[in-house]
Amino acid sequence: MNKSKKYIVWFQQKSAFAVFLLLFIISSLRYKQFFTATNLLNLFRQSSIIGVIAVGMTFVIITGCIDLSVGSIVAVCGILAAKMCEVHVLAAILVPVAAGAFIGAANGVFVTKLKIPPWITSLSMMMCLRGIAYIMTNESSVNVQKVSEAFQMIGRGKFLGLPVPGLIFLAAVLLGSYSLKYTRFGRSVYATGENPEGARMMGIRTERTIVIAYMLCGVGAALSGLILTSRLGAAQPTAGELYEMQVIGAVVLGGTLLTGGVGHMSETMFGVFTMSMITNIFNMQGNISTWWQNVIMGFLILLIVIMQAGLEQMKMKKNEEETKC
Repeated sequence: MNKSKKYIVWFQQKSAFAVFLLLFIISSLRYKQFFTATNLLNLFRQSSIIGVIAVGMTFVIITGCIDLSVGSIVAVCGILAAKMCEVHVLAAILVPVAAGAFIGAANGVFVTKLKIPPWITSLSMMMCLRGIAYIMTNESSVNVQKVSEAFQMIGRGKFLGLPVPGLIFLAAVLLGSYSLKYTRFGRSVYATGENPEGARMMGIRTERTIVIAYMLCGVGAALSGLILTSRLGAAQPTAGELYEMQVIGAVVLGGTLLTGGVGHMSETMFGVFTMSMITNIFNMQGNISTWWQNVIMGFLILLIVIMQAGLEQMKMKKNEEETKC
């Protein structure tokens, strides 16, 4: 990683921590119900739905790509889970996860083999899958007809007093962090995003790396669909709308650069909690339109992107001046 990117990531991480700390202090002082075990556990549970997708999205963005189809994958896989519950609980888990992996792999193949830009590929997939979700449900909700305790546990259960969805999110973060730091695949992900041509010259199979990253993102979206369907007891074709923006916002807020090559799972987790806290604040306030939440999150994402671009340009100019001297 060059000095420019190190400076940008350091600044973003410190800024993100400041935002999180500020929101936490203000919320604790303003809302009596915020700093309670019930609300904090609920915040932990809510974070998991976006969080498991954010883990996969971190891999994708580090490679220098993007995936806008995750929200639609949530909807399709949630519907599959609801329908497969009539067969067996294992089918309700394995079929959606396999579908998510397949869709992610398809995105990766389109990007690497057909050379279609990532945002066009994933945008097209997003529209296609959303249409499939409406066709599968005939534009109505699909209730989970045969609910087992094991399936309920995914979205509503607790283990050692902690919500199971939150534990699934933490497990995903730990596995993702280990993969990025200590495995050959993790090093390939960073190398692919930092310098694709250089990575290929080093013998790294960049195309395979990108496909696997997309598969992991698809699996994360499928798990989110499972959690959502289990929690609600039904699947909806509208599920997951705008999730892609929240996920990308959380990942970028955590210091992952949209230009690729830089990112850490621990910071992604921090970004997820920050975004979830914003939603939690709106819910506790009660008298503010929820549409303002989209305005704030959209503005936050734009601000982060502008900050990334501006800081990188400033640092590059400084390096050029030092080189001339």
